[in-house]
Amino acid sequence: DGEKFGVWPGTHRSVYGEGWLRRFFGGIAERADRLTTMTFGEYAAVAPPRGTVYLPTCSYAEMGEWALPPAPAARFGDLLHELRSGKMAEMKPFLQGGHFRNFLRKYDESNQLHKRMLWVSDRVAAARRKAPVRGRAACDFLYRAQSNDVYWHGVFGGLYLNHLREAAYANLLRAEAASDAVLHGEKERWTEAVRGDIDRDGGEELLLKTSGLTLLAHAHDGGAVTEISLPRRAVALGHVLTRRVEGYHEKFRRAGGSFDGSTSIHDAMVLKDPSVLSALGVDPWQRASFREAYYDGGDLPEAVLSGAAAPRSVTAGREASVTVLRRGSRLSARFAVPLDGEGIDLHLVKTLVLRGGGERFEARFRLENRGAETASGGFCSEWNLNLLSGNGPDRYYEGMGEARALSSSGVAKGVRGFRVVDAWRKVAIEASLDRECVVLREPVETASLSEAGAEKIHQGVCLRVLFPVRLEPGKHERYSILWSFKSVD
Repeated sequence: DGEKFGVWPGTHRSVYGEGWLRRFFGGIAERADRLTTMTFGEYAAVAPPRGTVYLPTCSYAEMGEWALPPAPAARFGDLLHELRSGKMAEMKPFLQGGHFRNFLRKYDESNQLHKRMLWVSDRVAAARRKAPVRGRAACDFLYRAQSNDVYWHGVFGGLYLNHLREAAYANLLRAEAASDAVLHGEKERWTEAVRGDIDRDGGEELLLKTSGLTLLAHAHDGGAVTEISLPRRAVALGHVLTRRVEGYHEKFRRAGGSFDGSTSIHDAMVLKDPSVLSALGVDPWQRASFREAYYDGGDLPEAVLSGAAAPRSVTAGREASVTVLRRGSRLSARFAVPLDGEGIDLHLVKTLVLRGGGERFEARFRLENRGAETASGGFCSEWNLNLLSGNGPDRYYEGMGEARALSSSGVAKGVRGFRVVDAWRKVAIEASLDRECVVLREPVETASLSEAGAEKIHQGVCLRVLFPVRLEPGKHERYSILWSFKSVD
């Protein structure tokens, strides 16, 4: 393993400085008269089988611990620590922890990436059946997207590292684009809508596709969108990780000191940056876009941003009825979802409109007051986008007043449009609003483990567009946001 050659964090001193590596190989050479070295293949060629063994579906002990839900994971870790002072050697073979596929249940983002990979795999297979030579070009991209590290999280960052998720999605998009080129032939302005349980969680999803844009919406979660991708650019913008409780979070609060390699990295708990404690928040639902809420008129935007003001009603977790419409090269997906709550009776119809070949879509909203009282407040549409860095000079806002850094939080008023620029991936996200609105912005940051200790990771930005609402009983209002994706130098 890596630590034997000084690669594992903290082991360089013992391996090289204190001479472990030299002593190890020197010891082998000194015992050449009685110690024979051979490869696994050489041994298998001369040694007969000793019997039959059925390998279980398990991994090493730490992986089993990480795969558990937060509370059992913390308890399992404590039990292992207690056993180290007792019968650890005797008991360890029977302590397996969780199953690797628990990660797909533990993290929605891991499951959605995994199921999108399976969907693209079927897509690649279909392309290969139609055109074996051209379809084969997509396979390498698919295999790269199957690289294991991004699908789980333990001591190292894994799923928490946004550049790993970006690499997986980028390769999926390349594989998908290559397959689409085979399956759709020479057509440029094609559209496609796939309905079904795409992420295999028991609910209905809707995958909306053109050659330039892919959106994944969840009908059982109020129509929320978890994927916004640009296949021709191999750029994924929607994978913002949700803040959630981890089994090791309580240890962060007790952590201190530094890691010098004298103990196992699995036992170490080092704060790389004390500000990591500020990222220990927990989100009420999965980070997604096209997610709506209604706030009282007395709630100030600053209170909404800080969380001091709670929404009266939300679309999160609500079942939406879905209608898909096609007209020429235009594809529309309509989601009807109740937005009622205590003392209010609002109904929302929201629509995604795509056009074949383009890199833009429109989010339309029709809000109706079905109650007996006037609704006066704010209609909020939330969008979570991943630009990979919060402080990079090539990632910034335009049209938000003086604020430019993606790591900044604040309120911009009287906004009719804004841009989020990612010059590193050479794309700008432009939003055009149908009226002056208040736009709230904040970074999404998580606290997680890495090989160097506890660290804070920028996961993306949360943008909330707050439309003013004043609806008499029986009246309705329409709102819209046009999202465009353009090249930047």
